[in-house]
Amino acid sequence: MDYIKVTQVLDVTLYRKGFSVRGTIHLTTNHLIFTLPTEPSARPKEMWICYPIIERIDKSLGSALLEVSSVQNQFNQPACDSRLASPELSARLYRGANIRLRCKDFTYYSLDFDSEPVCQAVYETLVKLVACREEKLYAFLYAPVVAERQHNGWMEFDIARDFARQGAYAAWRETEINVRYEFCPTYPAMFLVPRAISDLVLKHCGKFRSKGRIPALSYYHRNGCVVTRCAQPLVGLKKQRSIQDERLVAEIFGDRPQNLIVDLRPLANAMAQTALGAGTENVDNYGATRATRIFLNIDNIHVMRDTLARVVEALKNGDVSATPVNAELLGRLTWLKHTSIVLAGVDRLAKSIHLNAMNMLVHCSDGWDRTAQVCSLLQLCLDPHYRTLRGFMLLVEKEWCAFGHQFAERSDHVGAQLVTSLGASRATSFFSKFKVLQGSNFKSPTFHQFLDCVYQMARQHPTAFEFNERFLRRLLYHVYSCQYGTFLVNNERQKVEQRLEERTRSVWDYFTCRLPEFTNPQYTANPDVIYPNCKDVKWWFELFGRTDAEMNVEVKESKSPASPSVYVPETKNEGAVKESVSALELDQADGPKEIELKEVELQGEANVESEMNSAGSGEQEGNTGEKAPKLDRGNPELIDSNPWNGACKFNNPDKGVKAETDKRTTLEDETVNERPKIEQVSALPEDIEYEPALEEATVISMCALSITTKNLDLELSSMTPVASDDHPLAGTS
Repeated sequence: MDYIKVTQVLDVTLYRKGFSVRGTIHLTTNHLIFTLPTEPSARPKEMWICYPIIERIDKSLGSALLEVSSVQNQFNQPACDSRLASPELSARLYRGANIRLRCKDFTYYSLDFDSEPVCQAVYETLVKLVACREEKLYAFLYAPVVAERQHNGWMEFDIARDFARQGAYAAWRETEINVRYEFCPTYPAMFLVPRAISDLVLKHCGKFRSKGRIPALSYYHRNGCVVTRCAQPLVGLKKQRSIQDERLVAEIFGDRPQNLIVDLRPLANAMAQTALGAGTENVDNYGATRATRIFLNIDNIHVMRDTLARVVEALKNGDVSATPVNAELLGRLTWLKHTSIVLAGVDRLAKSIHLNAMNMLVHCSDGWDRTAQVCSLLQLCLDPHYRTLRGFMLLVEKEWCAFGHQFAERSDHVGAQLVTSLGASRATSFFSKFKVLQGSNFKSPTFHQFLDCVYQMARQHPTAFEFNERFLRRLLYHVYSCQYGTFLVNNERQKVEQRLEERTRSVWDYFTCRLPEFTNPQYTANPDVIYPNCKDVKWWFELFGRTDAEMNVEVKESKSPASPSVYVPETKNEGAVKESVSALELDQADGPKEIELKEVELQGEANVESEMNSAGSGEQEGNTGEKAPKLDRGNPELIDSNPWNGACKFNNPDKGVKAETDKRTTLEDETVNERPKIEQVSALPEDIEYEPALEEATVISMCALSITTKNLDLELSSMTPVASDDHPLAGTS
């Protein structure tokens, strides 16, 4: 390929988890390979990084350890032994250039090059290889190992047979209305609808649901209750209605006295969609005496993308530093709060269908993100079959792949675009740093959040799931690796059009031929229904390459909110610093594995650490420079109207009060004549505190060109290395 300017570079220093080792990098068409030095007779030890999993590439002059200096200065950490700040060490830090890689599976790498021109050539090559076209993805070139060839994951899971196992065909039928994917391009060719509803009625229903995603059967419970899924209705400001849609929902609810219409969005989001021509159901049209509408307050893809970006920002120095995570900063992040909200909603719905025998219609906006999350988690609670290895694979195929979760868009496989001029990207000073890739605006960790919820349930019920934690971790890795065809496209129609079953392998081949490695030894088959505990939520520390004690610590509130304290770990000087070298050994049967740790004595070199960069403080400041009061994160109206928020600042207090009063009066007048039966559900328990508002750091994955200054006052500290744990890396070749 013409854009591969360099294929091999010798004497490159790799940093990962605070450890460093010198070796050789190789740039192939699908992988960046780092080879460790070994004995001539020994087998080469290599670490493979596939290009699609790289989320961000940064290049700057000098060593990557300069980033540690800037973080330490921000946290005012004291410099360690003055012998480490010798002229020889300073010369090494400011020599050459470095490339930092941030991956979607939360692994971080830094590469130090002795020559800046060589680093520039590697940088330009990586940018081209990461932003490749879809037909260049590794899945179309991957040659499976012998063990995988004995399986065909495309044919092993029959969704129709699974519905027959549930007993759904007594009152439901398969419709052929979408056999050519013309009725709804994002729905599967086969799905189940009530027997009493004809295809002609379904065609009219499709005009009333967003993207034509009409109510379809998701799960038939053993007590006769059903879980159906769809997209939001196209109600709009004119309050449109569809007789055919109302008839379809009436057939779904049957003769049961109580049923649920579950809108997974916050109420404000659903009302905002009304102005765009969509909205939520008017329960008076669907039988107000038999149907209740609830909102589960699960935030959308944009909120979750920003939330995960703050988590990544807190862990971003995991390559050059082995410093423990800032516990106080982790306590301010809202990822666990969002996980608790999802689990609380699933807990309520599972009890409603199993204990109260209620049918339910579930939807969010388009019905392929939050709807897939909740419907899948519901089935994990209600049906023990989906808690087995093969059952869980079938569940992902049915609820996520068949019903059109946008894997390609949410994972941003080929959305990265080069937004800088490579000819002008060469830095001319140590103050220049480039962030060169920009991804899709619609990427989001929806499937990651689902797997995190499964992890919480498996941790709470350690004997109920046949698969272990590593299975979930490897599954998330292969969502981004593009090594298999299962998660390459957005829906079943695209899979058929691109002939993925013929051209690629299924990801389930990888797991099926290695079942013992992903089996939970504590598993005991149990037919009982399980319920998640939304109050018992912890960080999935294995996914982030950290320890349980490091991530899941109880953080005490600061006595002085205006100036929160910063957690600074204790460090020790050991004289000659030992660096533990952690690498991977390529196994053709199972991808990379962690190899044994080896200690190398390095005289006069420093093993550096840094406290992570805080994503923001607990308060916000106005234009006057005064400290703002804490905002109530549980009340969106208070946040929107708070003068410190910058969006609504009144110079005249009386005028502001009058405007707010008029606004409330208008809202009351509009709703006085029609008050549908709405039950506002606060899925978050009262004893879970809302975190104070954060000053969002500028964290843009694959972000556009920006130049930031770096603090060059170098302060280094030493720390005894810690052995790295088993963390997933790139796929096999």
